[in-house]
Amino acid sequence: MKVIIIGAEVDGLICAIACQREQLDVLVLEQEAEIEVRWKEDEGVAARACLLNFRARLQVNAGIQIPPNGARILHQLGLLEAVARKGTRTEYLDLRRFHDGALIRSMPWGEPVRQAYGRPWLHITRADFLDVLLDKARQLEIDIRHHAVVEEIHCGSAEVVLKDGARIQGDVVVGADGIYSKTRDTVLNQPCPPSPANDIAYQATISRSALKALNAGHLDELCSKTKITTWLGSAQHTVFFPVRQGEEYMLVTYHTHSAPPAAAAVVAAAADGLSQMQALHQGWDIRLQTILAHATFFSQTTQHTLRTLPTWTNARLILLGPASRIIPSYQAQDLAATLEDAAVLSTLLGLLAHHNPEPRLLPRLLPEILALHETLRKPAAVQAVQDGLLSRRVLQVGHPVGQALRNWFLGGAGITRDTDAGWLKLVSAQQEPRLGGGLLGETRARFEAWRTERLPLLLAAESRSSAGYGIGRKRLRCWTY
Repeated sequence: MKVIIIGAEVDGLICAIACQREQLDVLVLEQEAEIEVRWKEDEGVAARACLLNFRARLQVNAGIQIPPNGARILHQLGLLEAVARKGTRTEYLDLRRFHDGALIRSMPWGEPVRQAYGRPWLHITRADFLDVLLDKARQLEIDIRHHAVVEEIHCGSAEVVLKDGARIQGDVVVGADGIYSKTRDTVLNQPCPPSPANDIAYQATISRSALKALNAGHLDELCSKTKITTWLGSAQHTVFFPVRQGEEYMLVTYHTHSAPPAAAAVVAAAADGLSQMQALHQGWDIRLQTILAHATFFSQTTQHTLRTLPTWTNARLILLGPASRIIPSYQAQDLAATLEDAAVLSTLLGLLAHHNPEPRLLPRLLPEILALHETLRKPAAVQAVQDGLLSRRVLQVGHPVGQALRNWFLGGAGITRDTDAGWLKLVSAQQEPRLGGGLLGETRARFEAWRTERLPLLLAAESRSSAGYGIGRKRLRCWTY
């Protein structure tokens, strides 16, 4: 079975690795050329600059979190060890008041999480994660074709036509081309661009050595353990967490406007991003202001939303990851959901390739398998979007009375049953279904149910169709002769 994947950034590479491990024939199409430099053994200055240009397009959520459900898929794909080596394991989550930095709750985030959910909670930069994926793709000898600008996709035949006129035939096409997906327009037969959201993410970085050089004792508490620190304010919250084995820290501020900011205003603010971040934190915890005074501005990104799509599939074409939904990053489920999407899709396709008795029936069977994938994953995506928006409202309560109630509620919260001392254990009860295991077991069970119930009917219908065609042809021959 040949799988054509459109897009060679993080989403496409994850899908390619998952499909290759299911012994599927994988071709990745990437319209850009810069990623080619990663495959060269002799990477000179020009090559590195070219790679940085490619990475510049990947700076949305440049510091990313991978919760246990995502780490579980990384383990199954053989990527977890490399990600853990380049990233950082989280031990605690500290929630703090914005104005004085007083501790609301310090949640155990390390061993209790690993014991409850089987895998750790990790941080890694997006560039480092891309390196891990490229290394694995090279190890698996995945075919990535560059300068491959897709002009047309024929959903019914799974044929892709490139701008240079080349025609590529596959069995299934996966659109993994991100939030600005053009494949999405093909699936829906109409343009469906994302809409700017009300919130902007500002990112800055500072090294551990720079923090130590400040010799500021009031910062020691923030850096003494491997932890996430989150300051909860009004209309914004700020997250401080380590990456690269704790040698570097990311500082991310999510600021919510009353309406989506104009593009010109966003560009103007980005020109002096660090000053903008400093202005947003006037009157906040003095430790946070100290860090911002010595940090390096990294990026400013307007968040986006996407309406719930009526479908993710069209015949033998399917959307994957942010091409199909945009999950707010407030519960760290955006990348994890993409990992799960790819794992479920590759598992279904691998099972079909293994059990399909008639390869010629693939064009008829594949649309049902892709629809099964959507049935399995779409409800979870819709829920993740809703939960992410709810988290933002909780983290950014505006009224002082509401903040006091929120702080009281979070004061006993925990992400696992054993650490959640809050009222009715609401936080852990919400997280358990998402962070727990069982996804691929359910996928195999649903495939087996489909194979038992639907496959015999499809095979019988195909047999009747073939028999009817054969009789008609014999009659035609008799009449002709």
